[in-house]
Amino acid sequence: MRTEYLVILFLNVLSFLLYAVDHLAERFPNNARMKKLKVKETTLLITSFLGMAGALAGLYGLKHKIKDEKFHAKILELLLLNVFLWIAYYLRACAGVI
Repeated sequence: MRTEYLVILFLNVLSFLLYAVDHLAERFPNNARMKKLKVKETTLLITSFLGMAGALAGLYGLKHKIKDEKFHAKILELLLLNVFLWIAYYLRACAGVI
């Protein structure tokens, strides 16, 4: 298996796991251990950009941050940017530039 695919798989799994940990931390807000596990929104957004499939699985599969409209807008922007960059990469690869 190519190294690039393993990196993409790792980033998607990492993104999903961060969403899962943050989801658990929000479900038990009175538990002191869980408060320490809370993941910053910026960290979620960065890993969402790097591993978009894992982020979407965590977002909708776990129903995490479903009601936060600002977060959804940021995720949508990152998704569109991600798709644009993948298309640009594919077109450059087809042209033989890469």
